[in-house]
Amino acid sequence: MAHKVLASVIIPNWNGKHLIGKCLDALKQQSDQRFEVIVVENGSHDGSAEYIAKHYPDVIILAQPKNLGFAGGVNVGLKYSKAKYKVLLNNDAQADTDWLKELILAADQHPTAFSIASKTLEGTRKTSGEYKIDSTGDQYSVWGFPFPRGRGEVDRGQFEDSEEIFSASGGAVLFRASLLAKLDYFDEDFFAYYEDVDISFRARLAGYHVMYAPKSIAYHLIGATSGGGANPFTRFLTVRNSIFLYTKCMPAQLYWKYLPKFLLSHAMMFVSSVRKGLLVAHLKGFGAALLLFPKKLIQRHAIQGRRQVSAAEIDGWLYKELPPIQRAHLRRGKHTS
Repeated sequence: MAHKVLASVIIPNWNGKHLIGKCLDALKQQSDQRFEVIVVENGSHDGSAEYIAKHYPDVIILAQPKNLGFAGGVNVGLKYSKAKYKVLLNNDAQADTDWLKELILAADQHPTAFSIASKTLEGTRKTSGEYKIDSTGDQYSVWGFPFPRGRGEVDRGQFEDSEEIFSASGGAVLFRASLLAKLDYFDEDFFAYYEDVDISFRARLAGYHVMYAPKSIAYHLIGATSGGGANPFTRFLTVRNSIFLYTKCMPAQLYWKYLPKFLLSHAMMFVSSVRKGLLVAHLKGFGAALLLFPKKLIQRHAIQGRRQVSAAEIDGWLYKELPPIQRAHLRRGKHTS
């Protein structure tokens, strides 16, 4: 008997043939089967589309002629889906059996929530041993950079409360379709990195909530798709997108209040780029941000014009220290990022 489609699980894929089989196999084991699977095939050249079509014929494949990035790719799937709940999952993630069930349960319990974030743990599912946390939602620092809450900590039950968080990671998250359309989906100019924080920040400015469901668990091979680490393209995106995010979302009062910290953090990252041989990528990222700065100011005007919460309330959401990885680098006598 066919199940009613309550949710669409949307998986962006770019050259992930070696990963996506385990991702799709885990979805077959979900305790709540009221969903369809949509893979946005982001211009892969490794035979991913053919592999999925052969081995997973029930999966909907939306083939794209080129790599649209995370933001552009998931937007294709989000706009295609007609489900009440639109759920994103990385192709290098494996969902626990009750992953979707717990997301839907949390969404039903919080009917005004914009999105529900999963807990993601590093690595793959195993029968014994401890896990390190990948993310329990994202925080945003007044220094201008977001970071995953709890990343690198051994999971000992310290993030077991269902609670409101600043932002949901795009790697495993449920969106309420009716509210997602009002936010105009992801900003495709980001391509990848920080686009999930951007949409959560915009949702919170508009008066919506982002919740965390600790019993919704996915296991994530960090960096398996992007390659991870400090590389020129990642540095380019980090520089550019951090400027996009701060420019669009920080209300005027907070924009000027924290601008010195934002500029100082970018100065530290510039020194890091020089030391790591990433200067060209850094300068390209800054130049790309300047090129689109007028567009981001126009978007800012619309976003701030719809703001439903006070600057003081927003200030209370923000993390007041340097993100943990930057603090660790400084303690070791190195520069940030």
